[in-house]
Amino acid sequence: MRRYFGSVLFWPVVASTSAVLAAYLFMPRSHRSFDLLFLADTTLVFLFFFASIIVSQMTKNLRSSEERLRFAMEIASHGFWDWDLKSNKVYFSPQWARSLGYQPEEIPGVFETIEALIHPDDVERTKAAIQAHLSGKAPVFHVENRLRMKSGQWRYNECVGKVVEMNRTGQPMRIVGVDKDISYKQAIHHEHAARKTAEAANRAKEDLMSLVSHDLRSPVSTVLAAVEVLRQKDIGEDVQSQALNMIDRAAKMQLMLINDLVDWARIRKGKFNLCRRQTRISEVIQTAWDAVRLSADQKSISFQCHLDPRAEEVVADPERLTQVFWNLFSNAVKFTPEGGRITVQAIARDHDVLISVRDTGRGLERDALENIFNPYWQKDAGDAEHLGGLGLGLYIVREIVERHGGSIKAESHGANTGTSFTIELRDCIELPFREKNNSLHH
Repeated sequence: MRRYFGSVLFWPVVASTSAVLAAYLFMPRSHRSFDLLFLADTTLVFLFFFASIIVSQMTKNLRSSEERLRFAMEIASHGFWDWDLKSNKVYFSPQWARSLGYQPEEIPGVFETIEALIHPDDVERTKAAIQAHLSGKAPVFHVENRLRMKSGQWRYNECVGKVVEMNRTGQPMRIVGVDKDISYKQAIHHEHAARKTAEAANRAKEDLMSLVSHDLRSPVSTVLAAVEVLRQKDIGEDVQSQALNMIDRAAKMQLMLINDLVDWARIRKGKFNLCRRQTRISEVIQTAWDAVRLSADQKSISFQCHLDPRAEEVVADPERLTQVFWNLFSNAVKFTPEGGRITVQAIARDHDVLISVRDTGRGLERDALENIFNPYWQKDAGDAEHLGGLGLGLYIVREIVERHGGSIKAESHGANTGTSFTIELRDCIELPFREKNNSLHH
């Protein structure tokens, strides 16, 4: 019986029935009649009372449920909000305001309040997430953004919301959501990223030291071996010439390694300076090619150079620019097979100069193209051992080009398709030279 007396419908039924009986009992006896009209009226009265009580009870239960939900949201998060899309008014819970350092009365109850507190870089992303949910593309509104606190600091915030009311046509009318402070998660993320960066830097230093210890000893060993050959008596001119060539190549390799280390240290300390002056591109390219000509001739690699007369004179550091092309030519000779070809082309475009260095070598895969300008990077583990170098050459090349205000990019279509490096030197042609060349062409 307790189960029935506790039912939501029990007492409304009792009250409605009692009302009908009371009306009948207090009715004059002359009017008491159970004709069809009286029965219909009585039924309507009964249904009216019954429906009224049910609706009242449901409304009470709904309000109670909403209050419990609101209380749960308050406890489980830093606060929640309730946005009426029709009026554009927003209810912000007191805890929501206090989590940002504000008092509840300091927060205007309109959507523009949220928009004003969101970090400018996160506004469009937040609006896009809201629109995706309102249009039905996302089941919930979920976004991470930054909110400005009263102190002026930015709080990392996770926002989750959902449409809870629609009109008859299915248009969203109301959306509720909660905001949660996730600054601690961002702190952990940044700490983890910093740790990974530090670990990568330590590994890079270890790799560099390993390469240095090997590569700096290798040329010295070659020189010592050649000296021992030269100390022998009655050696022929051919043997003597080979020994001298060994010493020459080893000395140049040693100088290259030392120069790379010195330049790497200067770049890291911010002391890598340029000395710009009027420079002839043809002389720079020729000087760089002469340094690798012997190695290229030994592999029968041909060299072609096509220079636009308008790109002949530029304002640049000739020594550093020579270093750029020497590195590119040196790599091209190393990785181009016998009988290959290296082509250089320079063209002027307005007051900029584009210079490309192409080879017919082994080419590069996509992952190599993404890492080729990173310090200490080698395409294969055996590159450093068999071809020499610390993996700093192209890193230094990029630094030199960028410090000239230019850019460099590498292109390749995969293995055995060759590699192309394109250098863009911006605003490097002096105005008098431009006017002089323009007058010659007109």
